[in-house]
Amino acid sequence: MSKRTLLINWLYYHPVGHAVEGFAVAAEYYAANPDLEIHLLLNSRTPVELAKSCSWVAKCYPIDVDEIAIEGELANCLQELSKDWDYIVYSRRWLNPKGNYSQKLINSHNIINNLCKARLWQGIRGEPGQGNTIAPDFRTETKFKMSLPESARRYAKQFKQQNLIFSILLAGSSSEKIYPQIRWWKLLFQNLNEAFPQIRLLVLGHTKSKSGRTTTHTYCQTELEELFSTIPNAINCYDTGIFNQLALIELSDLFISPHTGFAFLAPSVGTRWLAISGVRWPDPTYANMPFYSVLPPCPQYPCFQDMKLECRTRICLNQSVSCMDKELDLRIPEVIEGAKHLLNPDFDLSAAIETYRTSAVKKNVNLDRLYTLKILEERKMLW
Repeated sequence: MSKRTLLINWLYYHPVGHAVEGFAVAAEYYAANPDLEIHLLLNSRTPVELAKSCSWVAKCYPIDVDEIAIEGELANCLQELSKDWDYIVYSRRWLNPKGNYSQKLINSHNIINNLCKARLWQGIRGEPGQGNTIAPDFRTETKFKMSLPESARRYAKQFKQQNLIFSILLAGSSSEKIYPQIRWWKLLFQNLNEAFPQIRLLVLGHTKSKSGRTTTHTYCQTELEELFSTIPNAINCYDTGIFNQLALIELSDLFISPHTGFAFLAPSVGTRWLAISGVRWPDPTYANMPFYSVLPPCPQYPCFQDMKLECRTRICLNQSVSCMDKELDLRIPEVIEGAKHLLNPDFDLSAAIETYRTSAVKKNVNLDRLYTLKILEERKMLW
């Protein structure tokens, strides 16, 4: 008897964090339905090859919204996509006003919705949907771990040592000044060296774009060279390939970065994430891994709806926003404290959630917008 099939339509914008969301959602359905064959749609400009490391995903389809805008149903990216499924699930994002999305993205969804039909049920995740039966169940508390290629793990082994290893991503892909300055990273590295003697710092990044993918080319080469020359135990691991960099994160005792989609991969390979939080978006966690967010003392955070006028002005002037400027220096002691928490095996997800809430109240951030805390506390009630 053939397996029942589930198509998860997670076609959205291309930053890698949205791909991780798709992998996590697939893992949640697989945990509740191990006999279900799960297929996943992602934007073709995201690293869809990572799905090969997700054993719970039978197949991942790269969907090219630009190609669909020209070719419609005849687009090459749609030709391998089966038209008949038992279940089809869409992201809850499609409950939001369509004005939030590009016309190409909307058109691609409309065409796929017309092409693909479910025999038993289809609809938005967590909603009633339409069909002859109930929606497939999913487990939001699912713990999962990506399985990386052995070649990548062999590459990472050359950096192994008995003392602590931290992997670090200095910035995300935005061209705006919303990440810590090199000056700050240098100061943090010096403090990390004092707190954790003999530590090894693996600095990751990607400057070479492939097929329109995001990069982390925020700092000029001179700045990076100065950083590596000043901090001898900071090792330049830029442009070593996404699987090799994931293997370095897997090897590490801790991963440190500001908010960036690539950081979502750290818990997906079993490594705890210490987030340098700020600006528009709160920091989600995946795979039921403990985390620590060093929050800014800002009542506007997260400011995806209403950024301070001062910060909007700074962005227009190509200057660092206030929470990533001199204020960040004052948070270095908390970064050290957060690292100590995450290195403690007794600091579990429950403790991480409670610490997150306590910090959010103390820092007077906008709790109504801190949806990551709401999600985590709702899930905690199900444990």
